[in-house]
Amino acid sequence: MARMSSKQPRPVLTSVLVFFCSLTALCSGSSWAGQSKDRRLESPAALSVWYKDVGSRSSLIENILQEFGRQYGLRIQPESFIDLPSALLKARERSLLPLAVLGPGDLVGLWRELDLSPVPMSFLHESDIAVMAEGMLQGEKPRGVPILGGNHHVAFYNKQYLSAPPKRWQDLRERMPELRSKGVIPAGWDYQQPFFFLAFMDSASLFAAGKVQLDTPAHREACRSYKQLADAGIIPHDCDFRCLGQRFYSGEIAMVLTTDWNFQDAMLALQNNFAVAPLPETDHGPMRSIMLGTALFFPGNSLRGAQREALLKLAAYLQSDSVQTALGLSYQIPIRRSVMNSLPFKNDSNWRMVIDQMERAQALVAPSELTSIWDILHKGLWVYLSGSVDLDTVFRRMQTQADAATRLHERPGR
Repeated sequence: MARMSSKQPRPVLTSVLVFFCSLTALCSGSSWAGQSKDRRLESPAALSVWYKDVGSRSSLIENILQEFGRQYGLRIQPESFIDLPSALLKARERSLLPLAVLGPGDLVGLWRELDLSPVPMSFLHESDIAVMAEGMLQGEKPRGVPILGGNHHVAFYNKQYLSAPPKRWQDLRERMPELRSKGVIPAGWDYQQPFFFLAFMDSASLFAAGKVQLDTPAHREACRSYKQLADAGIIPHDCDFRCLGQRFYSGEIAMVLTTDWNFQDAMLALQNNFAVAPLPETDHGPMRSIMLGTALFFPGNSLRGAQREALLKLAAYLQSDSVQTALGLSYQIPIRRSVMNSLPFKNDSNWRMVIDQMERAQALVAPSELTSIWDILHKGLWVYLSGSVDLDTVFRRMQTQADAATRLHERPGR
């Protein structure tokens, strides 16, 4: 194994130059791009593109989309959402779906609800992250274009408060009096979101054998341990994803469970006190990072519409080496290994920890009833964590609801 540098990577200003100075020149050598006058598309209508809102990553994505519009003479209408799936489902009810969506890979589980267009298989071949490409296959057709890897569980910690990362959550529990005496919260994350709870579960068995299996002894024990962390005062559960990030960046929290999307924001906020840790072990075994990745989708079967050519150009643009490099220089994980290996900070110890955890992460299979399962898990967690219903009752109810959701999605015509 190559020796990793312990120095903190500096923000790479090259990414800004890529956006505003040289992206056009870099793209001109691609097979899908010709001279500037040839690349402009005859399309009076705007391209509506929705994407997930995550800190400084949002401005990065918008810059890339607007640069695409400038190169191709298109008017881009980007819009970001914190809760992207809910926004899309509401838009479907009003027949106001966007033409394209850049979001977490598990959105592919909504391929029926959102009427996601099949995409050319060639886009899947561009990804060197096999599980990311495989996850886009739904209904025997590729329903999304892989754009980024990652979007997996990682642990960041503040070296001002923790000289070494805890190997187990019990270790952090033992440090709690010392941290609390300094006014520091030991750890935190978006506590009631199912995505973070999944890291404590055996997610591989959640959708095993073609059935959603929520009510198992292992999952009950995972949920009991999860609640004990909050009951012990280690985790604040009164803060959402964004608020929790801000509290960690400002030094209020010693350790946070988050995703690689927040790597650059955390690094810039904590500077030399920033570090990435392996996921701590729980009382019932190791945590398991889940990877969702990022993909481009076309809801409302938009690839069958008048904007098909422009949308396919957008997909090719986002997968191009130049854009993949720009994303990588902003600490996003490219789908192409050659681009990843060209990054100037590829051997930084924190970055390597993020990549190593991605390579060990489980890919979340996205069944057609995934949206229903997220909702069931979210409501079940909220009820149990609030202490209003006992664990056995919660899991029996969740399993009953999951079985009903499966039957609904198996009905003919779905």
